[in-house]
Amino acid sequence: MFDLDGTLTDSLPGIEKCFKHALDTLNFDYTGIHEWRWIAGPPLKDSFSKLLAPEDVERAIALYRERFSSVGWMENSLYPGIAALLDRLQTKGKKLYIVSSKPEIFVRKIADYFNISKYFTAIHGAELHGGLQHKPELIAYALASHNLEKAYTVMIGDRKMDIEGAKANNITSIGTAYGYGCYQELKNAGADAIANSVDELSVLLS
Repeated sequence: MFDLDGTLTDSLPGIEKCFKHALDTLNFDYTGIHEWRWIAGPPLKDSFSKLLAPEDVERAIALYRERFSSVGWMENSLYPGIAALLDRLQTKGKKLYIVSSKPEIFVRKIADYFNISKYFTAIHGAELHGGLQHKPELIAYALASHNLEKAYTVMIGDRKMDIEGAKANNITSIGTAYGYGCYQELKNAGADAIANSVDELSVLLS
């Protein structure tokens, strides 16, 4: 199971621009915030709730998606080496899945855009209206949907919620420290292994 943002693709440029678009429209002053990696990974509701009043969160999500659906999803790039890794794993007979907290409609669109959908048995993401947003429930849903054996399933992701979701479902986890979560975040969350590069991830999965 692969996370998307920070694991397969470097999507922070688009995420940050869309996040700021929403805050600008709501006249929220974010000039004191100089680091935005924390917004890549968690559900939008969780991230906006850290800054905005509860009554503004849903409006912010709508504004974010307004820009993301038109241009933000393309402000993104596939990490070098990912396509080759997916191709090798598929050739070896591995069943690959995307399990992302991003709305599934966008996960599929991005996977198609980068021509990697063909490598995945299935793609799972959040529902637009609030369902399946958090990693524990997303992983549980994917495990049950495909009758996967936990002993042979690995969750690969760059943030602590990926590792915590794996632990909640009693499966192995690999943290990708080349993404948006640092090595210490992944270690503290209890990752079974940590890859500092796509090459290291390839070795771990060989």
